[in-house]
Amino acid sequence: MGNLNYYQKDRILGYLNPNEFADSSGYMYLQARELLKTAGWYGQKGEEVFIPTGHTDFVFLSLTYHFGWVLGIILFLVLAMLMTRMIYVTFKINDSFGKMLVVGGLSLFSVQFLYSIAMTLGLLPIIGISLPFISYGLTPTIMNSIVFGIVLSVYRRKNLVFKQSIAS
Repeated sequence: MGNLNYYQKDRILGYLNPNEFADSSGYMYLQARELLKTAGWYGQKGEEVFIPTGHTDFVFLSLTYHFGWVLGIILFLVLAMLMTRMIYVTFKINDSFGKMLVVGGLSLFSVQFLYSIAMTLGLLPIIGISLPFISYGLTPTIMNSIVFGIVLSVYRRKNLVFKQSIAS
């Protein structure tokens, strides 16, 4: 860690041991852990709790705390089914370029989805990444819609393979 700036070291140490850095970089890890513990199956509807970036980066935490683990599990399953369906589509594509497009879209969606959930649960360091189709913001929603549009377009034409004719 010799080439890192002090704030970078602080963030890494806050992730590795949030209890020692509870007043700085470990604060959000501890708060997320506490909010997830107290969420319950059906949430804490009556309490007003401030969650920093609760509408963008920590939307899964916010929804799970306010509406419970039932909604959190349903939300995870719906997004996981989208990811599973994209994996299924990948195996149905005959064209190699179309397959690469679908794998690229799958990568964009799955990394964003899995990292956002793991970050909320404290399994990965906190970065500014949103939950696809759920987080507030027009740009990520449009970008994810474009990715799914490309995947659906490729799947629609899955049986079309253009054969190149060799000119003699």
